[in-house]
Amino acid sequence: LKDRLAKISPLNLIRKLRPGGGGGGGGGRKAKSGGDSVVDALVTKSWEYLLDEARWGSPVTEAKGVKVWKYFLPKGEYGSEGSAVKSYAVVDAPAEAIFDMIFDSGRTKEYNKFSIGRDDIEQLGKTSKIVWNRTAPPGTKRPHDFCTLMHGEVFPNGTYVLMTTATEHPKAKPTNDYLRSEIVLGINHMVPVPGNPKKTQLTVINHVKTKGIPTFLTEKVAAKSAIDFVSKVQEVCGGGGGASATPAATGAKVPVAAFHSPKLARRTARGQSQRGRSRVRTAAA
Repeated sequence: LKDRLAKISPLNLIRKLRPGGGGGGGGGRKAKSGGDSVVDALVTKSWEYLLDEARWGSPVTEAKGVKVWKYFLPKGEYGSEGSAVKSYAVVDAPAEAIFDMIFDSGRTKEYNKFSIGRDDIEQLGKTSKIVWNRTAPPGTKRPHDFCTLMHGEVFPNGTYVLMTTATEHPKAKPTNDYLRSEIVLGINHMVPVPGNPKKTQLTVINHVKTKGIPTFLTEKVAAKSAIDFVSKVQEVCGGGGGASATPAATGAKVPVAAFHSPKLARRTARGQSQRGRSRVRTAAA
């Protein structure tokens, strides 16, 4: 099995394991014209960011049990003026509970103290929708708003992935009341800890273009904001306590692909314990 997996690129393996087989899925989503291609492009980009360890390098900081990385796109690419920020921690809460909280537009104020509301403006499927989000961060004269596609997928072993990106919608046109900002890419990857489904390996990636705030200020607070978000998830879904940067109870990294097959996850974890390495490309811990 491992020899066969080693010959398959991690991204192609994920495509095969996605709900619906090979790229359909997504909780029965039905988007309008062009919607499927947009969602599939979002899914592909999200997994590229999750699977590619090399782009992230070493963590820039670690606090409260949360590790944080930064990545800048090549100069000239859209969004290259600000960093993509990745955080990782083990949270004392089930993956489903974390997904439900973030996906529910009525609960944004539970984990985002700057939120002034988020509305669902079009439902595309059970776990796909377009939302209009408003926030009032400090230091700006007007609140910010975002029109965002949210797409979630659930895998057989209880792994949840929630992916977001900026979009347009006639019910959420830019106005002078708000500064229109954009989520270039947002990912919440929630993986049950093997043997302990009440704990979750949570990876969060955010790349945001924010209007009205100088880039040097957003970069200054980016890492702290990432840590604060994970801490809030722990507080709301886990009943307090603290997060941990340890990859899993065994301390062994488990390949991203293995998160979607319990048998493969167990075999891989055993193999790593014995040999200290894996032939399947792993996600950053």
